[in-house]
Amino acid sequence: GSSSGVGFAIPVNYAINIANQIIAGETPVHPYLGASLMSVNAYIARQNDLAVDSGAYVAEVTAGGPAAEAGVEAGDIVTAVDGEDISSADGLIIALREHEVGDKVTLTVMRGKDEKEIEVELGSDEALQAEQEDTSDGNGSGNGMTEEEFLRYLQEYLGRGGF
Repeated sequence: GSSSGVGFAIPVNYAINIANQIIAGETPVHPYLGASLMSVNAYIARQNDLAVDSGAYVAEVTAGGPAAEAGVEAGDIVTAVDGEDISSADGLIIALREHEVGDKVTLTVMRGKDEKEIEVELGSDEALQAEQEDTSDGNGSGNGMTEEEFLRYLQEYLGRGGF
């Protein structure tokens, strides 16, 4: 085999927690912040005159979610969780998954030029998972297209009347 040099790391505590939920016959749930995130890098920071050149930019905060209730705002940049540096959106997600639903974490955020510490109690993504399942048609595709619509799309895309 060959390797493309891409690796994925997940916290072992997170993997064990998920495995235990599956063994117990439960639907696995994950710690939930309630925010849409984007990674900050030097280029983005320079283009947008940001105070830091790495971290997790909060693009949107879910109303009523843990982040909103704790006071996290759209435009904040998360730079640390419990004192551990965060360099990207993925880094924040991985750091949060080292915790369990209900844990309290301290986020260090840059709001404009000001650094703030915000304590957040992590929620559960169970409701989000249920919502995503409800919008799916049950065939696992999650794209909202029926098989017939998909075939019609392919026919139009390929410019043929049939297969």
